Amino acid sequence: MERDIVTQEIRLTEKDIEKGLLKKEFELHFQPRIQVSTGKMTGAEALLRWEHPIYGKIPPNQCIPLAEANGLIIPIGIWTLETAFWQVRYWTDQGHSSFVISLNLSIKSIEDPVIYDVIEKLIRFYKVEPSRIEIEITETSYIENTRVYGVVEKLRLLGIRVAIDDFGVGYSSLHRLKSLHADTIKIDRSFIQNIYHSREDQVIVSSIMHIANHLGKRVVAEGIEKYEQVQVLKSFGCHEMQGFLFSKAVSPDDFELLLEEDRRYYH
Repeated sequence: MERDIVTQEIRLTEKDIEKGLLKKEFELHFQPRIQVSTGKMTGAEALLRWEHPIYGKIPPNQCIPLAEANGLIIPIGIWTLETAFWQVRYWTDQGHSSFVISLNLSIKSIEDPVIYDVIEKLIRFYKVEPSRIEIEITETSYIENTRVYGVVEKLRLLGIRVAIDDFGVGYSSLHRLKSLHADTIKIDRSFIQNIYHSREDQVIVSSIMHIANHLGKRVVAEGIEKYEQVQVLKSFGCHEMQGFLFSKAVSPDDFELLLEEDRRYYH
């Protein structure tokens, strides 16, 4: 019986994705990214949220695979980009002009030529500095699909920043860092969780930091939940971090309040 209920919910969710886009049931929430050296917010990661009228909150790990399976991942990617650009333009007009918004795009979206055209038009329409937008691509997707390399280079020529997400999970060989044509490396939370007492994790993260710095790449640590993690990352010279220690992903209105506070998240 439980399997039938889950199956029914998934089937209904598939049917409702397009309706959800049309009825504006989707929203971007924003999780702050904090500069390690100062404790100040430098930007945020935009995360998809869907409030279904019947089932309530639909988690991304359920709706994204469904969207990929039924061909709606491209419209979702376009909506995400348009919303992020609009939001950056709006906040810039409110006087907040120095932060970066990063967002995840599926590999299918990255591969689709229409996405590049959309980004190019959004830059012109909203007059947003391209470097204010960062596209995140998982390391596994980047390495396993050589067609992505060309798209990444075109995006970077536009001025869009590119980040490699979940670094170290799929291909932990550090020599791969030199072949990743990206601006930012996001270290997966699995290496950060126990970094304050795991010698092995400390060696891995410090090695990534050392190589990334010499290659001119920024490093962001994900999944920060304890101040002890911050202390270790600070000693390694890590650039930025994000996690529940500072803030969960919040609504656009709540994120705007954080921008206006302009506070230090630790001292």
